Amino acid sequence: MVFGWATDQPCGASHCVTEIMLLGTPLLWWSFLPVLVALGWLAVGRADWPATALALAALLGPLTFTRRTFLFNALPAAPFLVLGVVYVLDLLSRRLWPARPAIVVVAYVVVVAVCFAYFYRVFVGWPLTHADWLARMWLGDRWI
Repeated sequence: MVFGWATDQPCGASHCVTEIMLLGTPLLWWSFLPVLVALGWLAVGRADWPATALALAALLGPLTFTRRTFLFNALPAAPFLVLGVVYVLDLLSRRLWPARPAIVVVAYVVVVAVCFAYFYRVFVGWPLTHADWLARMWLGDRWI
C-alpha cells in the first residue's frame, strides 16, 4: 500500500522518486513462513505448549477475515510472529551453538536491522533516484 508518491523532489539526479510505502522489513516478514512451519512441527511433534500457543495466536487473527484481505489485516498476528521468531531462534541457537547461543540471535537481528536500514528511505518518504528506488523493489512490479 502506498501512502504517498511524488516525482518532483530534489535528490541530485534528473529523475527522483519519493514514496511512503506500507512495507514491512522483508527479511523479517519472510522469516515468518519457516517459523510458522517450525512452530507447527514443535506443536504437533513435540507437544510444545508455548509453540502451540504462538502458532494458534498467529494464525487465528488473519483467519477471521473473510472478505478482502489486505496487508494490515495481518498486523494483529505480527507480535505473535515476532515472538515465534524469538522462540524458534532461541531453540535453534541452543542446538547449533550450545556454548554461545546468542551468536545466532545477534546475527539474525543484525541482518534484519541492515535490511530495515536499506528500506528506511521508502518507509519514510525520503527522495531517491529512480534506480535506487527500483533496487528496493525486490519483487519487481508486484510491490509497485
